[in-house]
Amino acid sequence: MLFGGEPLLNWPMIEAYLPWLNERYPQRGYDRFLFTNALLLDAKRASFLVDQGVTLYVSLDGDYDVYRAFAR
Repeated sequence: MLFGGEPLLNWPMIEAYLPWLNERYPQRGYDRFLFTNALLLDAKRASFLVDQGVTLYVSLDGDYDVYRAFAR
């Protein structure tokens, strides 16, 4: 599980850690979760997380004006 504060603020660590984890534990019996408010999530990062087998949990605790812009 990747959570606490906002894990996407430390993107270089996530980019390095997930491939290492998947190489070390290739069996998909382990769940990979990332909890985020998604304000720093873009298409490239989302694609990377999907490729790494990560399940995203999004909380709506960030800038509500940004969320409203996506809802339009």
